[in-house]
Amino acid sequence: MSERIGFVERYVSALALTGLIALLAVAVACGGGSSSPLETSANSAVQIKIGDDPDDSVLAFEITVNSVVLTDQSGATINALSSPTTLELTHLADTNEPLSLLNVNQGTYTHAVVTVSHPKIVYINSLGQVVEKQLTLSDVVTINFSPALVVGPGSTVVNLDLNVAHSVSINLSTGSVTLNPVFVVTTSAVPPAGQEEQENDNDGQFEDARGVVMSVAANSFTMSLGLSTQTLTFNVDASTVFENIGGLAQLSKGMLVKVNAITEANGDLLARKVEAVEMDNASEAEGIITAVTGNPATQLSVLDQDGVGLGMTANMLGGTLNVGITSSTMFRMPEEIDLSNLPFTPAFDATSIRVGQRVEADTNSGVGPSGTLSATNVELKRQAVHGTVANYTATGSGQFTFTLKLPVDSYLTRLSQGAVTSILVVQQPGTELRGLSSVANGANVRVRGVLFWTGSGFSMVARRIVAVQ
Repeated sequence: MSERIGFVERYVSALALTGLIALLAVAVACGGGSSSPLETSANSAVQIKIGDDPDDSVLAFEITVNSVVLTDQSGATINALSSPTTLELTHLADTNEPLSLLNVNQGTYTHAVVTVSHPKIVYINSLGQVVEKQLTLSDVVTINFSPALVVGPGSTVVNLDLNVAHSVSINLSTGSVTLNPVFVVTTSAVPPAGQEEQENDNDGQFEDARGVVMSVAANSFTMSLGLSTQTLTFNVDASTVFENIGGLAQLSKGMLVKVNAITEANGDLLARKVEAVEMDNASEAEGIITAVTGNPATQLSVLDQDGVGLGMTANMLGGTLNVGITSSTMFRMPEEIDLSNLPFTPAFDATSIRVGQRVEADTNSGVGPSGTLSATNVELKRQAVHGTVANYTATGSGQFTFTLKLPVDSYLTRLSQGAVTSILVVQQPGTELRGLSSVANGANVRVRGVLFWTGSGFSMVARRIVAVQ
């Protein structure tokens, strides 16, 4: 076991990082038991989200956070986690999901100690083969706050991104993998009351939060979140839209749901839409397709990146699930992607589904112990692809297309054994740009969107385009 003083990228200033990670430690710490009281009982609402800045060849990155211990200026400590939490981060490329949503004790803090272990990395080698590496790394990271951090009132969102590209080194010749975790931390204020509709996933918005209903109250419900130990409580009001059920009264314990929500100024979550995905004993799994059997497809091999429901466990993360496809399986495209005026006809069904696409498979009969499920629905999901922009062309009012040239270690290139070296990207009027004001030829970018097979190659409709440093 090694002990280090923090780990961040060089371009993040030490002072800014100290304050942001301190806020992270404070927020997470208040979720568990304490060995002695902190110096004040006043609270602030802090929401912690975790995400990933991905590597081109890595399909899954799993790590266990064992403890987060915060020390205040009197020497009192709080153990943040009541039990270890295992997370898969690659599927969050350029987005994030909640890790903690807490009312945080205000006070002055001097340092935090974070313990992580059991990282597992799944990558594609030069032969297009899926390789899984379970590392024995265990790290104790001490983060000293200098000057000490005073946490006062206010509602804040803290985003912690693991930069896999700068954290993982893979030797394709020997198959050895080394890991030195690098985190980039940012923080945002929750928009004030009346401006909640301006939120995005960096400052309070929740999109496609999926879980199992744990309990239902008069004006709220609580659900578990994916395969994590986190639970979230969502308020509902007259504006909340319910799909596949008549309303809150029809929610029941064990039901699998998908929630879109905003964060209110006081830190509470307000559900904007609640969709009942499946009833009791249902499950869903999400991941990258690594093999397709038959045409039309009769079975998919899916590298599991996330899931929830009966039979799904954290041990399945990074493993392969066998998804059965029948004539009654329904194929769906996501509603939140603008598919208008495309230069191709978008298709997603048993004949157009392809290796490299990211999908969600739903079943109403649970996942078998050997990682098998019979899909009632298969939905195309957003994913991220990195490359260099070429042939950038205006094709309509606010719409552009360009060729995204992929690096040689891209998972799409390797899964196709070199056949896929570029994809066509459609930038719609509502496509979000991050880290750049416009897209230009030669730009190094990562595109997050929905990937379609068009008969001779892949085309992606972009939801977000991010500058890559």
